[in-house]
Order: sequence, then C-alpha cells, then structure tokens
Amino acid sequence: MKGKVVNCAISTERGVPKNSVQCIELIENYGAVGDAHAGLSQRQVSVSSLSTYSKGIAKELNLKPGDYADNITVEGIDVYKMSVGTKFKVGKEVVLQIVEIGKGPNEHLEKSRYLQFNRPYNQMLKEGVFCKVLKGGKVCIGDIVDFDI
Repeated sequence: MKGKVVNCAISTERGVPKNSVQCIELIENYGAVGDAHAGLSQRQVSVSSLSTYSKGIAKELNLKPGDYADNITVEGIDVYKMSVGTKFKVGKEVVLQIVEIGKGPNEHLEKSRYLQFNRPYNQMLKEGVFCKVLKGGKVCIGDIVDFDI
C-alpha cells in the first residue's frame, strides 16, 4: 500500500498550526528538526491523511494541511486506519512506527477545550497518527509513503 506526501510542516510553538515547508529533516528517536513537539515523547512526528481535511469542520472552515499541527500529510492512504506498531517508509530512507492513533480517552475534554478557545474541533484527536522515528532522514513533498516494508 502506497501513498504520497502532499505537505510537510513544522512550528517552533505548540498548540498552533504548523508552517508548510518543502522538506523536513527527521532525526532518529527525536522527531522533526525545528519542531516544538520533537524529543518530548514517543509521539515525535504527527501524520495525517489528506482525507481528514475533506470532512466535517475542516471542510467547512477550509482548513489546509498543517492546520491540525501535523508534520506530514499523506494522500492516497487513510493512515489512521493502520494499526499501532505498523512501520512504514517515507521517501528513500525515513522509517516511522505508529505509536498512537488519536489522542486518547480525553477526547470529550479536548473537544470542549478547543471550542472554549474558539478553535475548530481538532480531527487529529480521532484521526491523528503519532509516530516514533526509527530511521531519520529528509522527507519532502512528493515523497512516496510505503506501508509494504
């Protein structure tokens, strides 16, 4: 099963949309260089599917990849339908492993928090895929995402 990277993004601050860039550099067991979420836990890199942006509040508000604070947005695969523990390759060298899908049991509280601060409900709470970097390297828009490794 293969897809394609359609967006790469980083931010030096937490809790804000990420800025799109052509490429990001991932470091093994750390995350994306220059990103506020790197190095904090096993949730080193966030990945979303482009389809996440085509439904619900994201569609209504015309959100774009990176607005849900995802580092990598993938087209052609609903990444959130994969299983925790799944390993996949991005580009020529990067290998990621899914460590969490969604943000856990406090979804209702998180939804309330987002609404309280007039921010759109974050679909990443259900469909966000959080990964550990097993092998680092560069990820660029247009790179192939390969789940057949």
